[in-house]
Amino acid sequence: MIGRCRAAGVGAGKPVFATDIFDSRTDPCNPRHSERIQPCMATSISTVVVAATIMGLGAVASAQEACEPQRLTSPLGAQALIYGYDVVTNGTHWFVAESAARTPCATGLCQTGAVHVYEMVEDRLVHTQTIVPHDAQSFQSFGRSIAADGNRLVVGSPSAPWGGRAWWPGVAYVYEHDGEQWVETDRIGPPDEVIQKFGVVVHVYGHEILVRDEFDRLYRYIHGPEGWTPSGVLAWDPTMLTFATGFGIRTASNEDWLFVAAYVDDSVLLNGGSVHVFRRGPDNSLELVQILLLYEEARFGHGLAFDGTLLYVGAPLLMNDVRFQGGVIIHEFDGSLWHETQRLFVREPGSRGGFGTTVVVEGDRMVLTADRQFSGTARGTTYLFRRNADGQWFEDRRLIPNPPSPVSLGFGWKLALSQGRLLASSHDENAAYLFDLTCFDCKPDLDGDGALTIFDYLAFQTAFGTGDLRADFDGDGELTIFDFLAFQTAFAEGCE
Repeated sequence: MIGRCRAAGVGAGKPVFATDIFDSRTDPCNPRHSERIQPCMATSISTVVVAATIMGLGAVASAQEACEPQRLTSPLGAQALIYGYDVVTNGTHWFVAESAARTPCATGLCQTGAVHVYEMVEDRLVHTQTIVPHDAQSFQSFGRSIAADGNRLVVGSPSAPWGGRAWWPGVAYVYEHDGEQWVETDRIGPPDEVIQKFGVVVHVYGHEILVRDEFDRLYRYIHGPEGWTPSGVLAWDPTMLTFATGFGIRTASNEDWLFVAAYVDDSVLLNGGSVHVFRRGPDNSLELVQILLLYEEARFGHGLAFDGTLLYVGAPLLMNDVRFQGGVIIHEFDGSLWHETQRLFVREPGSRGGFGTTVVVEGDRMVLTADRQFSGTARGTTYLFRRNADGQWFEDRRLIPNPPSPVSLGFGWKLALSQGRLLASSHDENAAYLFDLTCFDCKPDLDGDGALTIFDYLAFQTAFGTGDLRADFDGDGELTIFDFLAFQTAFAEGCE
């Protein structure tokens, strides 16, 4: 595995609402030594200079411990309940849902649920606001699902009251950031035909909100001059009500495509799963153009991510070497259809491990969860994958909570990734963990294969010769002999 370490903060807090900032402590990493790296002959004067220097120093490579993750717990203290049921980020703010939190209400203290807002300050998350409806009611499951995009946050509350109905059918709450805090701007209530669990899952993509109910229907709303306007219903089969296909629990989108998974779709094979591919029109229309199917028992679509070019579909029951070990299947658009291009598996799979339960992607990093595989003392293992220079993904490492979670389930159930930071929920222990994935970067591994070899020398030589600033190892914006020395130092320090 490859890695580089720097200090990361671990926050500690006190119960607050609004904008109080918590104190924190920082636990720096401790370096340790690892195996010797064998120097190699080079084919140019510049590379020979570097190689000769390293040979003279004995080429001892030291590997460093990964930065410790920051462990977040509820600012509500003893009133916390199911903290971390969902986590999302818009890149600036980080949101942790606590869907059964006990919060103040008209009758005293209600088990309403809450959403906690955090911001990054000096490489750690600090709590800035706790969001609760002003007319909070008990048991409304506020925060059962959350979604964020830009300055918009949507919170699902699938047991909230609406419009005097005898049964509490659920509501989707819309919040926007006013420059200082998140304020409620609208509420989307259930259509007449929805009986319950409206808002059990919510998604937001720019000016579009998707709200799921218990019958696998996604109600679509578009924002315009008159507010949020209904714009149709997406369903696994528009001609009939369905239940428990998983349709709409996972979605992914950009300005051209909307992908909706139905990971319990058994129309072809029991637990086979499917992904419905919609193409967006210039008039906000959606056209179903393809259904991706896997003719294997896989729960295809349980994890779903899209980076604008490639579609990543988690299949936690997929079999390869081990029964129901799980995997991730990557798809690419060929100009006509989406088709499979690569399958990913972990090096040491476990039976019924569930690899591919959750998938998030950012650039050349991908994080995936195997929700049934043990990690320390907890069930739930989260993996970091990287993409090399050839565009192929490879397993880098496991991300371990510290201290290891003592609970049986929940670590990595929900993930949020932005700017190299990963927030992983651990809702069964009422916690969430923030990992700085840049701690694991290895700058001298220029060919991106996870090892330091002669090919990294050659890649450095090529970059230097072509004026590629990847060779600017001293960071001064120019390519000079000092970059050779800086590369030599980084190579000698090594990567774990």
